[in-house]
Amino acid sequence: VAVAGDSVAIDAVRGVSVNGESVGPAISSDSHLSPLAYADKGDPASHGGVVQGQGAQIVPVGEYFVLGDNADVSVDSRCWGFLPGGSVAGMPLLRVLPLARFGPVADR
Repeated sequence: VAVAGDSVAIDAVRGVSVNGESVGPAISSDSHLSPLAYADKGDPASHGGVVQGQGAQIVPVGEYFVLGDNADVSVDSRCWGFLPGGSVAGMPLLRVLPLARFGPVADR
């Protein structure tokens, strides 16, 4: 959902925002991604994740911020941080959700 140079922030009210625009939900307190779930593993930030309430971070050159499609159980950039471009194995061809933006992905 974010590429190099984009600003990514997560907060309890707006959820995940990219360049100030909301793109995903916040992490619920019932989620395994909740800070409480890391009680025995240390702070999520120590795992490289972009943490709720941490403030905006800029996506580094050659990396991406990705979100899974089931926010409360997805292990994604909120857990392990930015995805190196070399780890991307394919290109998006079709956007399904949100339905208002359904269609070919033109900006590949």
